[in-house]
Amino acid sequence: MSPIYTALAVLVTFIWGVNFTFIAWGLESFPPLMLTALRFFFTAVPLVLFLKPPKFNRTLFIYAIGTFVMQYAFVFTAMHLGSSPGLTALLLQIQIFITVLLAYFILGEAVSRMQIVGMLVGVLGLSVIALNLGGDMPLAGFICILIAAIGWSFGNIASKQASKQASEKASEQTALKAMQQGTGVSVATSSTGKIKPLLCLR
Repeated sequence: MSPIYTALAVLVTFIWGVNFTFIAWGLESFPPLMLTALRFFFTAVPLVLFLKPPKFNRTLFIYAIGTFVMQYAFVFTAMHLGSSPGLTALLLQIQIFITVLLAYFILGEAVSRMQIVGMLVGVLGLSVIALNLGGDMPLAGFICILIAAIGWSFGNIASKQASKQASEKASEQTALKAMQQGTGVSVATSSTGKIKPLLCLR
């Protein structure tokens, strides 16, 4: 990876980490669910004025609920209950190996030995934290972070599925255009996505 990409990766990590400090400040003035709503309200309002609303898509709906609603609502609630910003940011990374497991069971993706080792290390680390709950990490906050991580993981799976669907749709449209230009046959897709010839133009 080039130095510029490394620097950008570090910058993103820095911004993401600092984000939890600002969340803690925000929770001093707003309840967690209201802060969640305000976060996405002020993100959405400028965009809806310029972007056309997409058609309802179950995959995108799961992505939105998991990545945004579940993740942030429960993270904010955990911090409201007393979880420190640092531990919250750390524990939320549990979503990494949860995502690997979900990808295995839902998408049928293979899991490498190194991934298994990494997940075992993650489980051991989680166990150490679980055995020392209290202070900066109350039990209720710990449970909320686990739920947030699960939501984020489902969002990751849905995001990959949505990307795959978009790629397949783009490939289908390219194939349709090539068929129309190359053969002079007007085509259409049925409700099942299959290509059907309609009328010969040449």
